[in-house]
Amino acid sequence: ASLGHEAVDARTFAEWGIEYFKFDFCHNHPITTAGPNIEKITLGEVGGKDFVTYPACEAVLNGHARLTTSEPLRDGQYITGLSGNIGSATFTVEVEEEKDYILTIGLRKFGLFYKYCHVTVNDSDVYELEIAPTTGFTPDGRQQLIIHLMQGVNTIKIHNPITSRMDGAAVQYIKMGKELKKATKAVAEATGKPEKPICYSICEWGFNRPWKWGKEAGNLWRTTLDIKPFWASVVGIYEINVKLAKYAGPGGWNDPDMLEVGNGNLTEEENRSHFSLWCMMAAPLILGNDLRNFVKADGTPDSDDPTLRILTNRDLLAIDQDVLGIQCRRHKTTVKVDTLVKPLSGGETAVCLFNKFGEEEEASFNIRELLKTEYCNLPEAESYECTELWSGECEETDGEISAMVPAHGVKVYRIKAK
Repeated sequence: ASLGHEAVDARTFAEWGIEYFKFDFCHNHPITTAGPNIEKITLGEVGGKDFVTYPACEAVLNGHARLTTSEPLRDGQYITGLSGNIGSATFTVEVEEEKDYILTIGLRKFGLFYKYCHVTVNDSDVYELEIAPTTGFTPDGRQQLIIHLMQGVNTIKIHNPITSRMDGAAVQYIKMGKELKKATKAVAEATGKPEKPICYSICEWGFNRPWKWGKEAGNLWRTTLDIKPFWASVVGIYEINVKLAKYAGPGGWNDPDMLEVGNGNLTEEENRSHFSLWCMMAAPLILGNDLRNFVKADGTPDSDDPTLRILTNRDLLAIDQDVLGIQCRRHKTTVKVDTLVKPLSGGETAVCLFNKFGEEEEASFNIRELLKTEYCNLPEAESYECTELWSGECEETDGEISAMVPAHGVKVYRIKAK
């Protein structure tokens, strides 16, 4: 619903003081790769009657943009080749004072489909222009927008930067992200209160590879389709998200969707694994539970509830929330067991042995081997202290750790040098 209304919605959200905003891709209107054909541009003062015309022949053309002759047009020429980021047209204009002006773009009509372009002023301010399909007897049309120009010489560049559905999604999400930042700043200035940033969640289910552009737009991005409360869904999402570690870090996170811990037919062992994997992947931890199930009749938390005990494991939460903000890497994988490694602050490291198989399996790792990798944060030492974060068991080792890992289960270790 916010598509096309980003500025007003962002201001409303900021005035409400919301802390988290999730922008879904439902009913999205894709941005076309088609660019307009430009006959000319004109500039005039807002509310004024006089204007200056700059014909197509005065533009500097780049890439595949070219000047084409068309007798029916008044000026006889137009610029084409502005689609799909293959070309651009730049006009140089001069105005007497800094202020807003009305820019009118003269168009050559073609095709009963939408066109799209960016109008970039002085290589900094970007204005979007969506041009609706036009019919009629005349060969030309026009589109207007208000732009801000500086005193003296200015450049106006017109092109369509969209080459794919991914580009279009990025433009739409980045636009909302910018409006949210502008809105929180404006509300802070208007109220005299400290600025309250809005955590901006991108949700287009990974269709447009948001991990490649998500940090420019927001704070977290869904990497997969919606999670379901059964084991195959949890593992399937893990398999996608674990491969995207290099894109995550402070300020921008891979989001494998909410937690289904305690829901559906997941066993207690599977619930522990689900929570552990999300913590190792530095995922946003958003509960998908009915919180009333965690409260006793007298209104106090039910500390005996097995799901609540999993979700409030402070040692695992510390792994997820570690200040380095680094997602785990899959150090080793077999058909049955994965070994995940996550560097932690203070020269420590977390290791998770994840048994994907339906039977108990023996698994092991060697700390000396981990030291050779770039994603282990441990120093060289004679021995190491390893604490398993579900059982609390602690042992000292010179390097080798082995354990029996339950079916669909995990062993999670926090390791530090002695």
